[in-house]
Amino acid sequence: MRKLEQLKKNLERLEEQAALYGMAQPLWLINEIEYHKTRIKELEHEEEQIRADLDINRSTSINEKIFQKIKHHKTKVILTIILFTSLLGVIFVSSSPKTVFSDDFKDPLVTTARWTKVKGSWKNVEGSYYSSVNGAYEFALSTVGESAWKDYTYSVDIKGDKGIDKMIVFRYQDDINTYVANLRSAPFNDVILVKGLLNGQILQTAKLGNSNDVWYQLKVVAVGNSLQVYVNDQLYIKYLDEFSPFLNGRVGVTIFTGATNETATYFDNVEVTTVSWWR
Repeated sequence: MRKLEQLKKNLERLEEQAALYGMAQPLWLINEIEYHKTRIKELEHEEEQIRADLDINRSTSINEKIFQKIKHHKTKVILTIILFTSLLGVIFVSSSPKTVFSDDFKDPLVTTARWTKVKGSWKNVEGSYYSSVNGAYEFALSTVGESAWKDYTYSVDIKGDKGIDKMIVFRYQDDINTYVANLRSAPFNDVILVKGLLNGQILQTAKLGNSNDVWYQLKVVAVGNSLQVYVNDQLYIKYLDEFSPFLNGRVGVTIFTGATNETATYFDNVEVTTVSWWR
């Protein structure tokens, strides 16, 4: 599994950094090492389970009959619940997450066909999406999806090569009407939620030590005016935008130089899914 290999490489780099600190290791570094060790164990367990499943001989016809009976029974139960709750004047709606878009950037032709390069130079490099910009306050941006997309979860693996800002956009309509999640390395060491790409307004900030040459998963969950930002599956920002929120839009990846002269970032394993919800 490519992600497992990436995590192991990241862990090696983090442990090398930890060795340089000696006994005075910063908390963020300790947390990152523990996170990588946990994820590696989980993925290794998943691989073992897949191998075990492949060794089991199943009877397809029998399983299919059992599945159909369970499905039929489950349908009757659901219909009964809907009828009962409707009589009470309460409606529950359930939806399982569904992937509406994903890209691992292994095929440059597929990437070119699907993504819109709004600004800057973008290319596929070693199975990832890469861009670099030079000059103060310059940026590059590439987007994908539909402007009508509303509630969704959007996740991206991200690795800084040069510079400070590692960014994704969501609910994107244009450079002003969009949200931005930005993982900033030293001297900031934080993750921020911003409203607007150009001259944007910082909505919320959370401290988080991070560095270049290490892969992180940056994820946002947008439901109505509720916005959440996760790094490596840990929630850092939870925000309600109560002033003219952006309620729909595309997703994208972007980089920004700020006051630095050069910024470059790798992006990989982009995924957009619907959100499970009850009402």
